[in-house]
Amino acid sequence: ASVFNAFGRIVWGQVLDKTSFKTSFIAVCALLTGLILTFITTQSFNSKLLYFMWVSAIFFSFSGIFVIFPTATAQVFGKTNAGTIYGLLFTAPALSSLIGALLFQIIQHELGWFGSFFMVAVLTVL
Repeated sequence: ASVFNAFGRIVWGQVLDKTSFKTSFIAVCALLTGLILTFITTQSFNSKLLYFMWVSAIFFSFSGIFVIFPTATAQVFGKTNAGTIYGLLFTAPALSSLIGALLFQIIQHELGWFGSFFMVAVLTVL
């Protein structure tokens, strides 16, 4: 999955170079939403290979965020301020991961696995 993450950064960089921030980001979100909504199906097939494929595809998709945002930050705020601003922006995933893990436990207990994945997909769309 880490190899797909690394490869994804190259691919998403090329997508961003050939399109725009908006197009790239919509593509990342759409792909992640589809993968998250269908991730639960890997359990139905009881296939380790299918599970590996979905996890790898999610890592590939998610890597786009770490390519798109630094570039967009530099374009919007200039190269001089981009490092500082992106540094602040980059702290958000750390905090949201901690809070998200706790919230996911509560949501998963209340809604089950499919409900949890559905909520994550909805939040990705938003």
